Amino acid sequence: MLDAASLEIQDAYISTGDSKIFAGRDGSQVQGFFYAPRNPQLVTGSDVPPLIVVMHGGPTTACGNSYNSLIQYWTTRGVAVFDINYRGSTGFGRDYRLALHENWGVADVQDCVDAVEELVKQGLVDRRRVAIRGGSAGGVHSACSSGA
Repeated sequence: MLDAASLEIQDAYISTGDSKIFAGRDGSQVQGFFYAPRNPQLVTGSDVPPLIVVMHGGPTTACGNSYNSLIQYWTTRGVAVFDINYRGSTGFGRDYRLALHENWGVADVQDCVDAVEELVKQGLVDRRRVAIRGGSAGGVHSACSSGA
């Protein structure tokens, strides 16, 4: 039986999260971790990769910058990932957490859209190839936001 803990993964395939903090359209702070694609053997034919925005469940939990095999799965296949701490996430102070009060499904989704716009503006991702996914509260938004 294969023990996942004993697997050795070469550094060239590991994408580490780059903390990104920027202003959203209404001046609110948007924070998350950007994981660029990492695979020295991959030839994509494109200068900028597609993007998956990951919305954590909760809504009042948070994502962190630690090894995540699902994120690594996508980055080794040429897809960038933005793991977002949308408004309402914990760890950014009471005002940030309460900013989602009576704005659930609006402010958090707006943060995702603003994150995509900023990453496109920085030339890091392809605007035409973006998906959103999540579990729990993030999964609800993924289903509702797919046509946005």
